[in-house]
Amino acid sequence: LLGAELLLNPFFSSFPGDCGPLPDVSRAEPPEDVRHRDSFPVGSKVTYRCLQNFSKIPSRLDTIVCLKNSLWSNLLEFCDRNCQSPPQVAFAKLSEEDEMKNFYAVGITVHYDCSPGYENSTNVLPTSTCRENSTWSEVPKLCRKQSCGPPTNPEHGTVVATDHLFLARAEVVCDEG
Repeated sequence: LLGAELLLNPFFSSFPGDCGPLPDVSRAEPPEDVRHRDSFPVGSKVTYRCLQNFSKIPSRLDTIVCLKNSLWSNLLEFCDRNCQSPPQVAFAKLSEEDEMKNFYAVGITVHYDCSPGYENSTNVLPTSTCRENSTWSEVPKLCRKQSCGPPTNPEHGTVVATDHLFLARAEVVCDEG
């Protein structure tokens, strides 16, 4: 039975109370000081770290434990490529759902809502995607400034404005006299 266990589990140790060498973990490595050890007693804990260009997925465990049955605990993949926070643009805000995320894996697309004072110029909201090189795609300018309507001239003056869109400035010129 011991021989069958050894064949089925390469991390099984023939010594009771020992887990043997560390398992390989995708996109991660153990600390240098324990990397080449062949023996770990029951209760040993080893915390892996993500390889360069990979980041830890929040809420995923990065530590394995040598269990009483002389096997290493299971460890879900916890490192992935990602982007930092999505780009901020004046004409749109990150959607509430995407703003609450704390990890943006490669391939994820975030959505934006038009900012106050802007309106959607199409039927599609702006998006940005985390690319393979861990950078964000450009956010298309699908939100345009809303019109405030033409300003009315005050009594005894004239409004001079180049446009009447959100954030435009106008000058009031008083009549002579």
